[in-house]
Amino acid sequence: MKTFILLVLLIAGMSPCYSQSREEMIASLVPDERFQEFAKRFVPNLYHLANYHNTEQVRNNSAQFIEAFRDVEEATPDEHLSDIYTRYSLDYERAIDLTTAIYNDMFGLLKEVPELQSFDSADLDYIIPGAIQAGLNSRDERWINIQLEIEKDLGANELTTNEIWFCAMEAAGIGIISYLSIHAINKAAKEKGVDKVVRDVAKMLIKKAGWIGAAVTLIDFAACIFQEYQD
Repeated sequence: MKTFILLVLLIAGMSPCYSQSREEMIASLVPDERFQEFAKRFVPNLYHLANYHNTEQVRNNSAQFIEAFRDVEEATPDEHLSDIYTRYSLDYERAIDLTTAIYNDMFGLLKEVPELQSFDSADLDYIIPGAIQAGLNSRDERWINIQLEIEKDLGANELTTNEIWFCAMEAAGIGIISYLSIHAINKAAKEKGVDKVVRDVAKMLIKKAGWIGAAVTLIDFAACIFQEYQD
């Protein structure tokens, strides 16, 4: 009898632990108030970052703007990046502030919903945009109110939250979370004593993710927003 009990315990110990699938995680996030609060901040902050680059000078010279970031590396001094922004009548430090807000949205989500930390970057690329899209498509009154709040806060009378999110997906595709260097943020979220992403960390993260990819994403996003306004 003892041998049988030991055998059962051994088999149980060898059985893999159940873990949520990507679809199950999406389904659990949509009604989760923590995720809803994240989406309410994240979508407008993405819009603010893209719209900051939505200037006539950048739109008319988008290829040159993107090309200017091609050789940017982690070791590239901030002064070089600042010079690029200045040439297009933009403020590099303002762009970093807007980017930092987005990083902190992501960081806060990973801290608030620690179950997400068990997924890798590819999974999060799928889960987070998927859950936002599912929420925006739902008839849940809380999500409807989130959309109305976002539109009111942005004062974007011509654009709906769905149109803004559509532009985000058009610009970055399923890789929007990778663009934000989610692996580095996820690692930081697991480290004890880390409360938020500060500006210097944001600069490091975006250089690590690749400025050329960031520039392409922002230009495409801004162009889509401009087109939606025109339509």
